[in-house]
Amino acid sequence: MIFTLAYFYTFFSEEYIKKAQTKTISSIAVIKEQRGIYSFKGWIPYIGNVSIRDNRLRVGEIIVFKGRINHPFHRVALHNLQYRSLSLPLGFPFILREKISRFIEKYVSGEEGNFVQAIFLGKRHLISKKTFDAFKYTGAAHILSISGLHTGIMFFIIFLFLRAIRIKFNKALIISGIIVSLFGLISGLRVPIQRALLLIWLFVIGETTERIGDSINIVSFSALLILILNPLNLYDTGFQLSFTSVYGIILFWGNIHRLIFRWGRSRILNEWVTYPFSVSLSAQIATIPIVILKFHYIAVLATLSSLVLIPLTGFLLSSVLLMLFLFPFASILSYVVWWISHIIIKTAGAFASFSLSAVFPQSFPLWGFFIYYPLIFLLLKILPERYLKSS
Repeated sequence: MIFTLAYFYTFFSEEYIKKAQTKTISSIAVIKEQRGIYSFKGWIPYIGNVSIRDNRLRVGEIIVFKGRINHPFHRVALHNLQYRSLSLPLGFPFILREKISRFIEKYVSGEEGNFVQAIFLGKRHLISKKTFDAFKYTGAAHILSISGLHTGIMFFIIFLFLRAIRIKFNKALIISGIIVSLFGLISGLRVPIQRALLLIWLFVIGETTERIGDSINIVSFSALLILILNPLNLYDTGFQLSFTSVYGIILFWGNIHRLIFRWGRSRILNEWVTYPFSVSLSAQIATIPIVILKFHYIAVLATLSSLVLIPLTGFLLSSVLLMLFLFPFASILSYVVWWISHIIIKTAGAFASFSLSAVFPQSFPLWGFFIYYPLIFLLLKILPERYLKSS
C-alpha cells in the first residue's frame, strides 16, 4: 500500500514538473560539498532533490534560491538561477565534514586515505575505479557507501564506550543516538542513513520506555516516513536495496541459520561466523533481483567476503573515531588506520581476483519479481518453520 501510494504520488509529481517548467521554483538549500566546484542539494516539494553548481558558493552556506526547471524528471536542473545567502548556522555539519576531510587527508595518504573518507564521510567519488570494482564484484560495494551498516557500527561503538566509562544504560543510548545523528548529517543523510537513524531512534525509544516493538512494523514505519518526506525515494536504488535487505534479514535469517547450522552450539562460533553468515546470506537472497536489474551482476562470494570485510570495517571505523577524538596522537593512530584500510582493500582485491567471484546475467524480467519473492517466502519462511516445528 505504501509503495502504491508513493508511485501514484510520483506520477502526479511528473505532471507537476511538466507544468512547472514555465514557472519559477524557489526553495532553501545548504551547500553540501566541494568537488572542484561547489554543489548543493535542496529539496523542492513534489520534485525532490535538485542539484545546482556554482563556484561562488561556500560549503556550509545557507541560501534561498529560485530558477526554472529545464531538465527531465529525476534529473532536475535549474536555469536563470538567482540566490541570496542567509545568516543561519545550519550549515555547521557540512563545515565540520570538510574539516574532518582535510584532517584525514593530512594524516592518511593515498588510496587508503580516500577509502577512509568514502566510508566515514560518504566521499565515494575519491576512490579509484580499480578499488571500486574490487568491492563491487566481491559483493561488498555497500561498504563504500555510508549506510545502515556504518551507522549501526558507529552506534554500537559509541554505546560500548559510554557504558565503559559508566554512563547509565538509557543515557548511553540517547547520547549514542545524538552523536550518530550528527554523523548522519555530516555524511549527507542518504536514504539508507535515514532508514538506519529512524530504526536506531525507534529502538532507543523502545528501550528507554521498556516497550518491545515488532520489527516488520518498525521498518515499515520508517519506510513510510521516508516516502512521506520525499516519495521520489521509491525510485532510489539505495532505498530499494536498503529496505529489501532489512526485510530479508528479518524474515529469513533465523530459519537459514537453524537449517544450515543446526549443529552450532558454540557462542563464539555463532557470534563471529554462523550468525553473520546467515544474516549476509539472507540479505543477498532478498536483493538478488534488484541487483541484477540495476547492475547486471551477482557477487557469488558476497556472503563469504562479508565475514572478513565487515569486522575489519568495524575496526577501521573505531580507529578513525579514536584518531579524531585523540587528535594529539593522530600521527601515531594514523598508521593503524592506514594499515587496516590497506588490508581491507587488498582483501577485497583478493576475493575479486577469483574467476567465479561474480557472474553477469543480462537482466531480470519484471514479471520474475512476482515469482521470485513468493517462492523464496515459501522456501525460506513458511516451509522451514513447519519443518523445524515438526522436528
